Amino acid sequence: LEKFMKQRARLLSGLVAYGATAAMVVSMTAMAAPGSAKVQAIRAGGAQYTTDGTTWNTLQVGANLQAGDTVKTDAAGVVDLNLGKNGPALRITPDTTLVIQTLDLMAGEGETVATTELGLPNGKIHAVVRKLSASSKYEIKTPVSTCGVRGTDVSASSRGDFVVENGTGSVLYTPPGQTEPRQFQVPGGYTFDPVLNANNGGVIETL
Repeated sequence: LEKFMKQRARLLSGLVAYGATAAMVVSMTAMAAPGSAKVQAIRAGGAQYTTDGTTWNTLQVGANLQAGDTVKTDAAGVVDLNLGKNGPALRITPDTTLVIQTLDLMAGEGETVATTELGLPNGKIHAVVRKLSASSKYEIKTPVSTCGVRGTDVSASSRGDFVVENGTGSVLYTPPGQTEPRQFQVPGGYTFDPVLNANNGGVIETL
């Protein structure tokens, strides 16, 4: 009888532990949700988007873009996106290609952790980013740099320019011929320009 009672206790203990783990996984899954980018307006020209990198469709106001989608504006295209808690606002200028790499939201204790990663292989964008929690991340990746944003109004180009109108930002930039990136802090009212200091990059006050 004593042996049976011990086996029963171990079984119940294992079931309780499994139940607690399963409940935690379900809870974490319920708290995690993908964000989206809604097409708020097409101010001028036109744009196309693709979900598979092959088939291009005409972009329409009201469309909801997801992580993995790519948007390309034409020579006159100006598109405004609403990223919700991953933004909120993003403007795509003419002749620009924007890759929505990551739009993740995770509800934590007393805060929402937002992870936003945007690829900018060509063109220029303007973004308004609300103040982020310490665990959140907003990055714009160009062919030569990675621009980090923390609660500010910014502009970024595929050339590597990064303008911070207010708030703060940072840039990881790898100069030509080098393999290790250099980090630059960009305060409000300043611009990172990759051609400064003989293409080694630098921060200069915005005119």
